[in-house]
Amino acid sequence: MKVRPVICSMILLMTVSQMYSQKLPIESPIKSFSNAGWVVVDSILQSWDDSQWVNVYEWSYTHDQAGHQLSQLFQYWDDTSWQIWDKFQFGYSFDTAGRILNQRKQVWRDTVWVNLDQYIYTYDMIGHVVVVLYQSWSGSSWTNTRQDSSIYDLNGRLSQVLHKSLGVIWMNSGRDTFEYDSAGYLLTDIFEGWDGSEWFVANRHVYYYNTVGQNDTDVVQGWSGSSWTNGQQYSLVYDAEGHLVHWLYQIWNTNSWQNDEQYDCSYDANGNRTSAVLQTWSDTAWVNSYKSIYNYENVTGVKEKPGLIAQFRLLDNYPNPFNPSTQITYTLAKSTDVTLKIYDILGREIATLVNGRNQPGEHTITWKAENVPSGVYFYRLTAGDFVQTKKMVLMK
Repeated sequence: MKVRPVICSMILLMTVSQMYSQKLPIESPIKSFSNAGWVVVDSILQSWDDSQWVNVYEWSYTHDQAGHQLSQLFQYWDDTSWQIWDKFQFGYSFDTAGRILNQRKQVWRDTVWVNLDQYIYTYDMIGHVVVVLYQSWSGSSWTNTRQDSSIYDLNGRLSQVLHKSLGVIWMNSGRDTFEYDSAGYLLTDIFEGWDGSEWFVANRHVYYYNTVGQNDTDVVQGWSGSSWTNGQQYSLVYDAEGHLVHWLYQIWNTNSWQNDEQYDCSYDANGNRTSAVLQTWSDTAWVNSYKSIYNYENVTGVKEKPGLIAQFRLLDNYPNPFNPSTQITYTLAKSTDVTLKIYDILGREIATLVNGRNQPGEHTITWKAENVPSGVYFYRLTAGDFVQTKKMVLMK
């Protein structure tokens, strides 16, 4: 269950909520926003060589105006310069609500782009992702490989995900069940495996929160058959702006937690993570291991010209969960009357953020929920005949 350094460096591109969403089996359409409107365009992984940081890998990205990743260039350092290892490009198809239906990945091979894999998304009436089908390219056609199906509770929270893989037939491979407290905080994620005839409990994540509602501890426990046994623990520290600045990974050793790895992160004035340093524990002291450096550009700062946006879209708010403010972005294909409203879990209108005629292009609105209690809220965009609703979580 432990994630090795190179993978950890990529995980640290994400916010904490994104990081924990990656533990969930539902794959999300590729978007690499770090902060509202900002995307990572370049990340460099360096290793510690006794006295200095040395380049190892570099990832370079391009994005569309909505922040979807279009291409990725992967390079390695040969002691003097960067050398290309792999090139990837991504394609998408959308429904009339602007939701991604298909996400395709291709890899460059010698002189042509070759299909690699793709995700196909199915949504319910509310807009939740209920099925994700993963397919790989066989050389001449797409082949089903695995599938994740999700169930949501009456509050719109993810309650269970069933994992299946395809051999001769579709077979269960695992399932996650999520439990929440009365305020909507995720308490546990219990994973069960499938032995061919019945489910068996394998492990669980237990989540704890600080006084302002931030997830500051994640304990991973294994099931012994009669009780839970500690395995790993993640401890998280945030700064005053809510940025993750320290991440400690420990392993349970008989009766106490033993240090293993830690990250320290820094941010720029826009709230984007600019670096993350990984250190490993050497019995008595922390030793430098890897460092990730990130560079950004603002895609929402460049507004689309009329006629360039072909679809109405309501994007995911950022950050989510949030406290006390979040940004909501939407795009309009043409000039139209627009309303953007906030509702609570009971369907009561809480706020109206937009009510009037908007010009085509991209628009970003900030909702400051300073006098609103913690909980699950919905934001609904109505633009002519286009209507879409999404969920967000306020944690105070």
